[in-house]
Amino acid sequence: MTRRIAIVGGGLSGLVAAHECSKLSDASITVFESAERFGGKISSSPLGASIVDDGADAFLLRTSAGSDLCQELGIGELRSPATHHAGVWANDAIQPMPDGLVLGVPARVEALRSSNILSEEGIERACAEPTLDVDPVLHDCSIGALVAERFGREVADRITAPLLGGIAAGNLYSMSLWATVPVLAAAARTPGAWSQNLSRSLPVANGTPSPAFGAPRGGMSALIERLIEALQARGVELLTGHPCAELPEADRVILTTPAWESARLLAASAPLAAALLGQIRHASMAFIGLAYPPGTATPDPTSSGFLVPRTANRSITAASWSSQKWPHLGQELIVRASIGHIDAPDALGGSDEDLVAQARADLADMAGLSATPVDARVRRYPRSFPQFDVGHLDRITELRHHLRVEAPTVSLCGMAVQGVGIPACIEQAQTAARQASTE
Repeated sequence: MTRRIAIVGGGLSGLVAAHECSKLSDASITVFESAERFGGKISSSPLGASIVDDGADAFLLRTSAGSDLCQELGIGELRSPATHHAGVWANDAIQPMPDGLVLGVPARVEALRSSNILSEEGIERACAEPTLDVDPVLHDCSIGALVAERFGREVADRITAPLLGGIAAGNLYSMSLWATVPVLAAAARTPGAWSQNLSRSLPVANGTPSPAFGAPRGGMSALIERLIEALQARGVELLTGHPCAELPEADRVILTTPAWESARLLAASAPLAAALLGQIRHASMAFIGLAYPPGTATPDPTSSGFLVPRTANRSITAASWSSQKWPHLGQELIVRASIGHIDAPDALGGSDEDLVAQARADLADMAGLSATPVDARVRRYPRSFPQFDVGHLDRITELRHHLRVEAPTVSLCGMAVQGVGIPACIEQAQTAARQASTE
C-alpha cells in the first residue's frame, strides 16, 4: 500500500515541506489549505501601476536556505534592495540609524556619538558597555532586559525595540534572546563585552559588504509559484479551500498551521502538546500600501524607510519606501506602512479606510508626505505573528517530547515553532519533511 503524507497548511512552510517530501519519498502527498490560494503571508497584488509584495518583500541572506531553494527552483538570480540604511523616529524627526549595529544592538558603541537618537547621558551609558564587568549569559532572558542592562534603556527603547520589535510585532521586553536571534544569543554566551563579540559579525572594513537581503526577480510570489509548479509536476495533490476539522488520516502528518490552529487539531489526540501550543501568543498586523503620484519626492532619498518606537505613540510602527528599495516598481512613490503589534490588540479594529487614514496622517506629520495617494490597499494578518517569549525553546523541547509520546506520526514546523524569518521556516520545513519521509 502506498504511504500517505498529509501536510496541513499551504503557506511557505507547507509547500517547502511538500517539496522536500516529494524528493525523498514516493509517498502519496496531499497539502490541505483552508484559504483559496497558497502562499500564506507571501503574496503580491497591484498597487498603482505596479505589482507589489503584500507581506515579506525579501529574505535574509545570512544563511543560505532561501537562496539555495531559489537556486533549486530556477529563480536563483536574486535582486537586493537598492538602499540599505533605515531611519528611526527620534526627537521629533526621522534620524539615520547609527552604523555598527547587529540587528539593532550596538557592535561599535562609539558610532552612537554621531547619532541624534540618544541623549548625552544615554550615549555615555551605552559607550560604557565595553568596560562593564559581566558574565556570559547562560540562561534565556528577554532581549530588552539584556540590552537595557548592558547599553541602557535608551538604546533598548529607541534603537533595538523599533527594529527587533518589528520583526514579529513583538515586545522587546518579552522576546526570548535564545529563540529570536541566534547571532545575538551566541555573542551574549561568549565571554567578554557583548558589543565586541558582535563586532565580529560586521562586514570587514574597506571590504565590499555582501547584500543582507535578497528576493527573486519576480518578487516573493515567484517563490510560491515555482514551488507549486514543482509540486504539480511531481503529482502532489494540492487542495485549496479545504480546512481540516480534524487531523487528516495519513501515515504521517506535518502541521504547518499557526500554533492556535495546530493546538485545535491536536486537542483530542495530543492534549499535553496542544496545551503548550495554545500558550504561544500571536500578534495581528496590517500592511497599508500607498501609491503616490509620479514625481512625489521620497522623504529621504538615501534610506529604505524608517522605524517608529512604541514610545512615540503613533499608529504606524514602520514605513518602507518600497519604490526606492526596489527601483523596478516604476515612477510612482510606493510606500508600505505597518500597523499593529502584540501590545495593541485593538489596532486593527477599524475599517480599511480607517487604517489608510491613520497611515496617511502619520506619514504626513512625520515624513511630510501630504500628497493624495492615487491608490491604496490594506492587507490584514490577524493572529499571524507568533511571539517567542522568554523560555520559548524550552517549551518547544517539552512540546516535541509530548508529541512523540502522544502523536508520534505528527510533525510540527512553521513560524510558531522556531522560525523567525523565511530561511528559518524553510530549514524547519525541510527537517520535518525528512523526518516524515524516512521514519
